[in-house]
Amino acid sequence: MLAHQITPTFASRNRFEQLASALQPFFASRARQAAQDHWMFEVKTGGGRSQVVHLLLERLDETSTARVIIESPIGPLPHRFDGQALLRKNAALDEGAFCIEDFFESSSRARAYLTFRASRHITKAAVGEMRDLIEQAAMVADGLEKDLFAHDLL
Repeated sequence: MLAHQITPTFASRNRFEQLASALQPFFASRARQAAQDHWMFEVKTGGGRSQVVHLLLERLDETSTARVIIESPIGPLPHRFDGQALLRKNAALDEGAFCIEDFFESSSRARAYLTFRASRHITKAAVGEMRDLIEQAAMVADGLEKDLFAHDLL
């Protein structure tokens, strides 16, 4: 019997760190670590535009399998937003989904935000596939951002 067994949490975090390290060279100086389980990649989307994509490690609890989340914020939810149109856009996607999430501002007040989100189980997250998914997330999120806001939000 081993004196120390690797827990799923340790193994997941180790796998996530390997994945993030392998992705860094593709984005060079446009990659930065925001927290232990959080990386940010700026992806050029053409026409002088870019989109930030977050790579996050998510564990629901100690017994669940960890997931790699790819998320790209689009912008604050417009007051006159057509939710049905968003659902129709989701139906046309091959992978991922547009979401409405609460982002907390410095005043600890929640603000509804549109995002694009996709995920993989950490054990199934291959570097090439994740790079492609990050680039796809950036393009899809930037397209909706451009349609809704007509300019690049920072």
